[in-house]
Amino acid sequence: QGKRVLLIGCDPKSDTTSLLFGGKSCPTIIETSSRKKAAGDPVVIGDVCFKRDGVFAMELGGPEVGRGCGGRGIIHGFELLDKLGFQEWDFDYVLLDFLGDVVCGGFGLPIARDLCQKVIVVASNDLQSLYVANNVCSAVDYFRNLGGNVGVAGMVINKDDGTGEAQAFCDVVGIPILAAIPADEDIRRKSANYEIIGTAESQWGSLFQELGLAVAEAPPVRPKPLTQDQLLGLFKGDAVGRGVTLDPASLADMCGESYVEKPSLEIIYEGA
Repeated sequence: QGKRVLLIGCDPKSDTTSLLFGGKSCPTIIETSSRKKAAGDPVVIGDVCFKRDGVFAMELGGPEVGRGCGGRGIIHGFELLDKLGFQEWDFDYVLLDFLGDVVCGGFGLPIARDLCQKVIVVASNDLQSLYVANNVCSAVDYFRNLGGNVGVAGMVINKDDGTGEAQAFCDVVGIPILAAIPADEDIRRKSANYEIIGTAESQWGSLFQELGLAVAEAPPVRPKPLTQDQLLGLFKGDAVGRGVTLDPASLADMCGESYVEKPSLEIIYEGA
């Protein structure tokens, strides 16, 4: 539709843009910055930003496994973007693809600093996925209480198997469903082969076209996050173990056969 779109991968796995570029991985901003700094050369846009079919894309990257904090890497990545003139770039839409672990302050950066206008949550009909979605909603609500402006525009249900837990979650939290991507073998296979799924010629074209419009037009709303018990309540009792009584453990349980009860050395003074 002629819109200028920038896609920024903000996940240490650096896999956001691989589908767009047919399985090729982009050199990340953090990796490129380190390499250029060692060589005494500046980073330029062409080192880290690439384009296909009108979409510009880049990856922030992150530290190597076991060698640093992924969230801190994201913060460092945005500092590098600022040096490249990020605030002056002219795009109609900037999409930031974050993993849902907003417990880490680095991954919650766009919400905390009002770097985005709205959040799109991607989740499926399983407990762990909705737990992460609820954490994102909690983060949005928390920063709204501190004067922030970011809201949740809605959820995209991924690998939808029709069981309805994600729909029930959205109904209670107060956010709309923007699209439901079915758990279909054709989608799975094309994704695994790095094929763009929602082309105009494919059977999924209209689904993804409607999703694109919904992402652009859906207004941000303030969600009402659930407590842990409320979240578990969306699932059947036999699936989550409701009704189990918590049985407190004792020191004897923890020590096993080696447990020996020892007299207390505490001195108690009787009141006069």
